Amino acid sequence: MALTTFNLIQKPRLSLVNGSYSWEAKPVIKVYFGLGIGCHSRFSFIDHNEIEINILTLCRHSAPYSAVARSVIAEVKSIGQSRRLPIVFNRSYERIAMQVNKNISALSLEFSDAFNIVLAELVVACRDESYIDYDTPWQTTFSKSDKRHRVRFGCVEMRVIDSYLRCRDKLFSVLEDIFNAKDVPAQVHRDSRSMSFLSCDDIEWSLFRLMTNAGFYFSFDSIDAAKNDLTRWCNRYLSSMLRGHVVSAPIAFPFLFGCQVALWKSSAHAFSLCTYPTFDEIYSLFRGQSVFIVSPLADLINMQASSGNHLRLFNDYTIPDYELRALNAPVSIWPNRPSNGWTASFEKIRARIDAYISEHHPGVFVASCGCYGLPICDYVSEHYGLNVLYIGNAIHAFMGIRQSATNGFMLGRRNEAAWLDNNLGCYQNIQLIDGGRYV
Repeated sequence: MALTTFNLIQKPRLSLVNGSYSWEAKPVIKVYFGLGIGCHSRFSFIDHNEIEINILTLCRHSAPYSAVARSVIAEVKSIGQSRRLPIVFNRSYERIAMQVNKNISALSLEFSDAFNIVLAELVVACRDESYIDYDTPWQTTFSKSDKRHRVRFGCVEMRVIDSYLRCRDKLFSVLEDIFNAKDVPAQVHRDSRSMSFLSCDDIEWSLFRLMTNAGFYFSFDSIDAAKNDLTRWCNRYLSSMLRGHVVSAPIAFPFLFGCQVALWKSSAHAFSLCTYPTFDEIYSLFRGQSVFIVSPLADLINMQASSGNHLRLFNDYTIPDYELRALNAPVSIWPNRPSNGWTASFEKIRARIDAYISEHHPGVFVASCGCYGLPICDYVSEHYGLNVLYIGNAIHAFMGIRQSATNGFMLGRRNEAAWLDNNLGCYQNIQLIDGGRYV
């Protein structure tokens, strides 16, 4: 079978350059996952530094922690260690003939879950030496008829979720240290002490980033109240990922696997992965609908809707007609404290959402509001059955709001007169997040 050329794998450095990761090409052991066409062994060498693992052989076993899976893990790790090269896992569907690709989409959910768990187990076992290249997950359709919400997780949030699942007592102990500390303002923006980009071992730093980048904050009433805030956030975040479809994001993908393995071991739960929605799919979802968004940029979005500019954003693309309304989200990135902790802020925005939906009856709900996003989407999906989408900050570009992170979106094709500059710079410290990507 002819194999397509594999793109150069690039491993991210830890440092940020002008708000973006700098990328450095590295020689790697490339590990593919295929259907093992014409091959009955566990894996075979494609060439010196490329291995194809037969996923059918692995997934036929009763559990992903079978002796076969463990032995493959050991063999792959030993190859990487003997050659002193990092390991890259990739489910490269381009390596499989089109007719086989069609068969993949028809495979049972149980098989898909089994494969995702095997992949997660292999990745976690090699996490110190590996970087995960982005690939296409199993569920590739984006359908308005499927009412399970679609949410994109973030690496900042997933680092904390990883600790919540694997070492909860230690996580709460670190939270207590932060609660009692006198020098948090001096430490909250410190660099990570982890040696690996994929590591979640600097729990204090992970919590600091949840506070500075995603907007989590805890009650100062008592340590029990602070722990309650963190527990409720973690549980609602996980609930959103488990009850909906998880939209994979390249830079955050590795952190998904550690959580997946921990969940599988404790409760046999598996995430349902789906592809990132395309430009056309998002606007198709909006077509003819009343779209309701919760965002800290609600005032600007409502201005766009009132002027009709949300439908005039591009010179060579006709945006389908849809109604748009926005509700302000709390901004609680450190040191902003709009209420008495995350739970209090969540309950306030939830009540406002209830009131809005009861009055206006929207058909589509979207959000861009940091650590409130997935919990809110889960709540709306469960209680109202709307089409729900969360792709984070990127959704603002579909409403004509300029931000550094999306400056390149449809560049050269935009009707710039219909766009507005964002006003997030008025919030303290927001310009410090990832080199100012939100302003």
